[in-house]
Amino acid sequence: MKDIKYGVAIAAPTSKDAVDQIIDAEQRGVKSVWGTVGLAGGTDQLTTFAIAGSHTSSVVMGTCIVQTWPVHPIAFAKQIQSIESVAPGRFQFGIGTAWQPAMESTYGVNWRTPLTHLKEYLTVLKSLLHTGEVDFNGTHVSGKASLAGIYKTPIMASALRTKAFNMCGELADGAISWMCTPSYLANVAMPALISGAEAANREIPPLIAHIPVVLTNDKKVAYDSAKKRLAFYRTTPHYGSMFKQAGFDVSEDYPDELLDELVVYGNPDEIKEKLNNILLLGISEVLVQPILHSDNKDKELQDIFDTIGSISN
Repeated sequence: MKDIKYGVAIAAPTSKDAVDQIIDAEQRGVKSVWGTVGLAGGTDQLTTFAIAGSHTSSVVMGTCIVQTWPVHPIAFAKQIQSIESVAPGRFQFGIGTAWQPAMESTYGVNWRTPLTHLKEYLTVLKSLLHTGEVDFNGTHVSGKASLAGIYKTPIMASALRTKAFNMCGELADGAISWMCTPSYLANVAMPALISGAEAANREIPPLIAHIPVVLTNDKKVAYDSAKKRLAFYRTTPHYGSMFKQAGFDVSEDYPDELLDELVVYGNPDEIKEKLNNILLLGISEVLVQPILHSDNKDKELQDIFDTIGSISN
């Protein structure tokens, strides 16, 4: 995979809109685009990327994340095989176990021992894609299959707490954060990632820092917009425990001290400088999550693409 320092999360109401955004991002110099769980109104990310791959030539596409519980990893591997055929070497696959209540209420799964589930999922995907075959029996995931070809698609995983970052260091091709402050990533996540890699006697995988970005010089606008967009995460136990470990009390609201670290805002030059400072902590790639606040959101998003494109070249 190319050495890419900056990427942008894509969000759109439909797959067609998402594809149009990806094409526009590439034309504006963005080297890496990522699809979150809510990409294109919750439609299938991999289908969207397969379409986008046939309409682009250089931009690297990634998922951050797809949920593991609803789909068997062999089914995902076959979808990835299709994407690789139209956009060879331009796809990276980020997976995660998602949130227990959502998975159980939506899919009726028995959500349990998530790290074991994630390890087995990674094992099956990496074996099948990277060697062409898999024969695995696990607690959560089992499968026996082969592919006509070998695909070096990076298989990454979301991580929030120490054990997850450690597991990514041991097994994944990268760790993807969300809502983690840069200091937490440097002081907690990175040491855990390194420890896992050292225990497995492998190279340290990339750490992707998923960072909210607001294009405005007005601090109040930036923080109010971020609070509105990110309100859900403060109310969940697993994010709450991560914030507590990072030294922040979010029981009532996001404190300004947390937002000072978590949210990047300013004019394009200020945003570039702040994102570069995050990279200097040892982060492999900064994944920009645009927080849009203006009445002309299309223009605002294009300005963010231009900002990231200008520092990617």
